[in-house]
Amino acid sequence: MARVFGLGSYFCLPEQGMTSFDVLSRGSLSIIKAAPSSPVKYHLVSAAHIAYPFKFPRLYPTDQPHLEWLTFVGEKDTQLKFQVRSESGDISLEIPIASTTRMAPNGLDLIAMQFEDEAAAEASLASHGISLSESAATLHSEQLMNPVAPDPSIKLNLVGHDLLKNEFGLEVMKPITLAGELNFATRQKYFAKTATPSTMGLCGGPAIDGANRVVGIVEARVESNTRQLEALKEDPEKHRALVAILDNTVIIPSTVISAFLGEE
Repeated sequence: MARVFGLGSYFCLPEQGMTSFDVLSRGSLSIIKAAPSSPVKYHLVSAAHIAYPFKFPRLYPTDQPHLEWLTFVGEKDTQLKFQVRSESGDISLEIPIASTTRMAPNGLDLIAMQFEDEAAAEASLASHGISLSESAATLHSEQLMNPVAPDPSIKLNLVGHDLLKNEFGLEVMKPITLAGELNFATRQKYFAKTATPSTMGLCGGPAIDGANRVVGIVEARVESNTRQLEALKEDPEKHRALVAILDNTVIIPSTVISAFLGEE
């Protein structure tokens, strides 16, 4: 089973009186082995909304009073960190991620990053008993499910973090593996059904099949939307389709990720 790694996004706005970086967002992250021709050995891949939530107004609408401050934040104000957390949720190691990142086109919620210094990152992880080369995964090269004839018997493990509140009411991120099965597929997205709905902390983590292959990366969860369900009642087919995937975990397939990384 893949080891759990995290992505921490921090921000600082000196013009707004901030003197140090504070938490902007946090989630999970997948380490993908780069092709031999790549200038880096490892790609750090996650859901882009974890790194830069201000780029996703649909998820973080700034017209809501508690999110208005996001309008002041941009990429220049952020720092990204690769994180290793203990079972209790404490950060045991943070490693700087390079400021040069690449977001997927056409609204795809996907971002590729790299360590600021790969050699230093390998050494830091090794000092904590973690082999970077052994932790990195190779993306599965084939479409996992035929969209025309879905196979719900395909089992998956979603590896990432659970966002919980501790006894003091503070949010903590704890490593989690959530079991599920493939419920529906298109060429651009998989939808996995799990016993309990996934939390935002899982976004960016790898989806692993029964053969221990990374077949995708968690993007989001299909949340219940009463207004949308009501609007679709006039179209029974679309209404049934949406109901069938409510609370499913959305996964970006490995084939789509490979194409984005340019390593098909």
